[in-house]
Amino acid sequence: MTVRALARAVSVVAVAALSAAVLPVTVAVAAPVGQIVAPASGATVGGVVTISVNADEDPSCGSGYVHVDFGLDGESFNQAATTPEANGRYEMGWDTTLHRSGSHTLTITLSDACLNQRLLSQPVTIDNGAPPTVTITAPGAGDTVTGTVTVTADVTPGTAPTISQVDFYNGTSLIETDYYAPYSISWGTAELADGPHQLHANAIDSNNQVGTSASRQVTVTNPHPTVTITEPATSEWALHDTVQITATASGSSPIDYINFFVDDHYLHTIWDAPYTYAWDTTYEWDGPHTLSAVAATENGEFGTSPAISITIDNINPFATLRSPAAGSTVSGSAVLLSASSNQPQSCPTPQPRVEFLLDGISQGVQTSPAASGDYETRVDTTMLANGPHELKVRASCDDGYSWGPFSPVRSIAFTNVEPGLAFSAPTANQGISGVTPYQVSVIPHDGATISSVEFLVDGTVIGTDPTAPYAVTLDTRARALGAHTLTARAHDSNDQVGQRTETVYVVAPTTLSLAVPVRTLTYGTAQIVTATLRASQPYPGGVLANRNVSLLRRQRGTTAWAVAGTVATNSSGVASFRVAPDRNTDYTARFAGVARSHAAASSALVVISVKPRVTLASSSTSVTLGRSFTLTTAVGPNRTGQVVYVQRWNGSSWANLSGKRLDSYSKATWTFRPSARGATTYRVYRPADSTHLIGVSASLTVQIT
Repeated sequence: MTVRALARAVSVVAVAALSAAVLPVTVAVAAPVGQIVAPASGATVGGVVTISVNADEDPSCGSGYVHVDFGLDGESFNQAATTPEANGRYEMGWDTTLHRSGSHTLTITLSDACLNQRLLSQPVTIDNGAPPTVTITAPGAGDTVTGTVTVTADVTPGTAPTISQVDFYNGTSLIETDYYAPYSISWGTAELADGPHQLHANAIDSNNQVGTSASRQVTVTNPHPTVTITEPATSEWALHDTVQITATASGSSPIDYINFFVDDHYLHTIWDAPYTYAWDTTYEWDGPHTLSAVAATENGEFGTSPAISITIDNINPFATLRSPAAGSTVSGSAVLLSASSNQPQSCPTPQPRVEFLLDGISQGVQTSPAASGDYETRVDTTMLANGPHELKVRASCDDGYSWGPFSPVRSIAFTNVEPGLAFSAPTANQGISGVTPYQVSVIPHDGATISSVEFLVDGTVIGTDPTAPYAVTLDTRARALGAHTLTARAHDSNDQVGQRTETVYVVAPTTLSLAVPVRTLTYGTAQIVTATLRASQPYPGGVLANRNVSLLRRQRGTTAWAVAGTVATNSSGVASFRVAPDRNTDYTARFAGVARSHAAASSALVVISVKPRVTLASSSTSVTLGRSFTLTTAVGPNRTGQVVYVQRWNGSSWANLSGKRLDSYSKATWTFRPSARGATTYRVYRPADSTHLIGVSASLTVQIT
């Protein structure tokens, strides 16, 4: 049937739209039908039997053709019938001796010319008589074997008089097959793991019956050579370019050769000592790998080395430590560390960056070489324990997002005598004001204890502390603005004195206030807030002009601050900001300070609360009794899913009529059909939540006439 004919019966409009279309007609064709007639379901068969099948195609196919494919256990015999025998059945002769005795399933597939298929199945049991009996006769049960061993078996035929073959197994692995009596094989054990192994034999006769011997356990013990990879070593750093692989080996007989493997894949053979191979790692992918070696003796004995885990990295740059030398002893507060780095073609930056690590802790990243051509940094060894420490370096060519391999670890030793000191507060070149902590941390050496720490300002002692944490207070109010020298001296029980000096700057303290005219805004409105910056030194109450002040904001109830804007103060020390918060927001102003002249300052926190904007409109403000009208509200900002309420004024208070959830446009509608004449006043109410205050629309009056 065409769509044109169908459309005429349904709709003239549809005819115009679909006049050219045609619906294809599909006629269902069933699969062929059939039945396995012989052998019967569950029958026991042997020798050559006939498989007989009744089969017919579905009449709707109409080809008169059925293809019958015969099989067992889902595997086709590759023998099919396409025409029935005189008895009307599809048949084939089946030699059951080609299959093992036991339970099986006949599987017959019927196919027709319409490409339909049906699967017939039926259980049968094959029994072609008793299987042969087989017994392992050598080696004996529990024997210890070595080298090449003869394994023999005795076989007694079952129903079939002829034995086709005997398969010998080590566990589940076939060793070898013998086709002629007496049945024996040579079993090479040299490449097997030492320990217990299970031997058994399967004898197969001319009827395809299988007899299996009892399992026999023997113990394999062979003199294996010992082989060890001596370089490279398993380590945390990666390999690159060409690497030397070296192995040593020994055995009860001379070593014939050593094979090297990467990830169990053959790499190279070395025939003579020293067993060293120059391995080009650029032919391998970057990432983790394992190296191993197999040694063979002239007597055919094999030994495998423990695997070595390594990493290859030929993309990133690699750094090399230059100083201090391996095994050296160093001391002092400014020990030089230096390194060099290559620059592969994949490096897009002018030169790599190099990071120094001491005992696994970064000592900083150097972005360019020093005048010496090496990357350099210095480390204060006095603040670390005496004794051995480990250095390593690595390089990066993309701002540290991807690092090259670590260099080999270099061991050095610290041998400090004087106590080590480090300033905890204030830090070098810091601007300080008012009363501030003056504190150091101290490390004694050579088994000493700290007796006391002196604190000096510009060479004058201002206090002493005999116990940790070592600290005094520093009053800067009577000191001149500008640079001052702080010196701390630590005395220990060995009469050693450690000293550390740094420069700090006394700066003018500042105050910052934030003025907010209106603390409650409606969504969509803005206002100007002002921050006033003043300094108390060197001119009390003086304003600070042309200084950058930042306004920070965060959503009420959260902790993360964001910069809303940065503005320079005017001649009155005032910075103005326009704010239009869309939800309840905390604000604070911050002044970062001016190095060596003015201290940093922050204002008190100010909260600006936000009321949502709620509007209300009616489809009509004058409605005839009995007719409907619609109220529509819109809420800003978008609060999809929140419930808002339409309320009616009852003469003394507002009463809820109905609540609705805001749609994806942050709107809601109500339809009313008044039952009485008169004027009714409505409004929409949005409850408060964690982000906004209560929101109320303007009232709207609808006259019912």
